[in-house]
Amino acid sequence: MSPAEFSQYLMMIVMSWLTPSGDLYDAACIGTNLIFREYHQAICPVKKPWSVIQQELDYELYYPGTTDNGKRYPLIILFHGASGAHSQSMDKRRHYFLQQGYAVMVPDSFSHNRVMESVSKHSGSLYAPEAMSGEAAFADQPQLESVFERFSDKVSQGMAMLPAVRAADVLVSLEFALSKSHIDPDNIHLVGYSHGASAILEAGVLSALGKTIPGAEDTADLGLFEKVKSASLYYPSCRPGNYYPWHGRWPVVPAFMLLASEDELCRPALCQKANRQANSFFPEPLIEETIFRHKHNFDMPEYPENYAPDDEVRAREQVLGFIRRHSSGWY
Repeated sequence: MSPAEFSQYLMMIVMSWLTPSGDLYDAACIGTNLIFREYHQAICPVKKPWSVIQQELDYELYYPGTTDNGKRYPLIILFHGASGAHSQSMDKRRHYFLQQGYAVMVPDSFSHNRVMESVSKHSGSLYAPEAMSGEAAFADQPQLESVFERFSDKVSQGMAMLPAVRAADVLVSLEFALSKSHIDPDNIHLVGYSHGASAILEAGVLSALGKTIPGAEDTADLGLFEKVKSASLYYPSCRPGNYYPWHGRWPVVPAFMLLASEDELCRPALCQKANRQANSFFPEPLIEETIFRHKHNFDMPEYPENYAPDDEVRAREQVLGFIRRHSSGWY
């Protein structure tokens, strides 16, 4: 834990004692009025009605075959990291799971409206077409593309859309999925990468605790998360300040965590500690983990200095095996 992280952790402990609710985000919201003010906007987001959050989230849904015959498909929902929903790696992941017979949903948490809302105060009159989502709205327009990059950097640095806030997107995605007649409601699986994996973790612990999601005036049925058959989590963040390591709780959903031993962004030891605590609440461990001897984003060719193609394949196959092990029936 870095000195800055340790200072933040101590601040949250002290402020949680002084905050009537004792809630982590309430405490941090008060604390960042005093110090670490650069994080205040992210920790204290303006609360929005659930209907607004639903409208903000863009998503794409793909089927591996025809829907004309009334067939219902098992679904994998892919949650992107800070590089966005339309990266080369996200395309590869989507194609892979489609080839295995799964429908695939790709929610885009970095939708046009969210990006522009976050950076508008710093970007003057920059505009991107609303009909497009995420970085696609800014492609081929260098000035506008930099807006998306700035937003992505803010997310990576913890200055925008913290994982607990993005947890709302996990529940909204489940609402969307369960409303689709061609999706098997008993076979929905979550796969998250980096920030997306952290959002799944936060959605899980908030559901287990029955807590409202930060940034939401109201919340969908938190029991939605327990309809999930499995959650696979690539190198999530378990740093102090997230609900998962703070509470060490998890719902009754099998989880598989893929960690990187040389990861300096999301240190694996923090997740391993939180996993031990969460598993202690169950008769048998629900959270499995595996360690790859690589750095963060080891499965993404966009990061050539970290990329390990052989283990990209191995990790993907392990995730598929985990999903199949927790699927109802064979597909």
